[in-house]
Amino acid sequence: MTPRRSVLTGLAACALLARIGWASAGNPAFLAAAQGRDGTFALWGLNETGQPVFSTPLPGRGHAAAAHPSLPLAVAFARRPGRFALVVDCAKGRVTHNLKAPNGRHFFGHGVFSPDGNRLYTTENDYDQARGVIGIWEVATGFRRVGAWHDGGLFSRRF
Repeated sequence: MTPRRSVLTGLAACALLARIGWASAGNPAFLAAAQGRDGTFALWGLNETGQPVFSTPLPGRGHAAAAHPSLPLAVAFARRPGRFALVVDCAKGRVTHNLKAPNGRHFFGHGVFSPDGNRLYTTENDYDQARGVIGIWEVATGFRRVGAWHDGGLFSRRF
């Protein structure tokens, strides 16, 4: 039988795992896409007082970012009608994956991870069908797209 103290120690260690991941990225309180004075775009991690803790260049204008619930990963989304979504290792300041909107679609600038961190959900415009779509990406397989569903929204054909 496992001693009670070992079980409690293990539970305490599990509770710290999420904090350890984001601690390696400087524990940002906020993620923001911004344009610098030189005209370049970046994803910034900011602390509680708005001071930068990391910055990663973006290929174009960003809109918003989704933070992984435990790993120091964020996905920076292009501003609509952009087609990029970059997975950023915030601890190392580098892009690990480049997600592309499927043909006939663009990202709407937002996404969210599932609470367990296994999936990423992206907001998209299927402009050929004039409808909104939620894209589903599997984290464990390198952000492979595994599905999508119509979200009930109607959108214009092109921006």
